[in-house]
Amino acid sequence: MGEAVTATLKSLPVQTNPGYAVRLSLDRLLVSIARTEKALAPSVWKKLLGGTSKDHARGIVAACMEEARAVRGVISQARHAATSSSDGRGGALLGSIDRIIQALDQWRDSALEFEEAVFGADQKLLLRTRKLQMLCKDLKNPACGL
Repeated sequence: MGEAVTATLKSLPVQTNPGYAVRLSLDRLLVSIARTEKALAPSVWKKLLGGTSKDHARGIVAACMEEARAVRGVISQARHAATSSSDGRGGALLGSIDRIIQALDQWRDSALEFEEAVFGADQKLLLRTRKLQMLCKDLKNPACGL
């Protein structure tokens, strides 16, 4: 699954249009993060039917970590392209990219704690997931200018 994600993300025009590459990467990240949130906080009906096992949730988080790794690679390439560009839009894009990378690194640390079965890591990961999801939705807004 990680190879397919990496293959589709590698075909993005990162050097010529880093904002477009970041926008598509955010879309991919939002889908992945939504799956993680659904596994960590199942609906009321799913809870009534027994909920989600921790092993199943860990499997979903591991798959999402692979996708997040691929997305982070594309976003890092876009950061490098925006740094080397000469137009004036690079500064705003750099700030947004730095926020995304910082949030992704914090989410990844929480996901690693969850995989190691640290006490309370599931709630911490759920909180980080929701924060990352909100950040991606805010940056995806057309008014943001990505």
